[in-house]
Amino acid sequence: MWPSKILQQVPRTWSPPHRWLEERRIELAARHLLHTNLPIAVVAQEAGYADQYHFSRVFKRVTGYAPARYRRTMRNSEK
Repeated sequence: MWPSKILQQVPRTWSPPHRWLEERRIELAARHLLHTNLPIAVVAQEAGYADQYHFSRVFKRVTGYAPARYRRTMRNSEK
C-alpha cells in the first residue's frame, strides 16, 4: 500500500508530530508549574523552550491560561 493511502486512513483526529511534541512539552511544564516553585523562565527551559515569551504564548494557546495564572488558579483549586 502506498504511504499516501495509509495517511488517508488515519483518523482526522490524528495530530502532526510537532503538535504531539508541543502537547507533551506543555504537559511537562504544567506539572512543573503545579508541583515546583521554579521560575517560569526555568520551567520554559525544562520543557524545551529557549524563549519564555514563546513558551507563554504556546502555553496559553494549549491550556487557555498564561503560565503564572495557571499556577495560581490550579494551586488554589487543589486546596
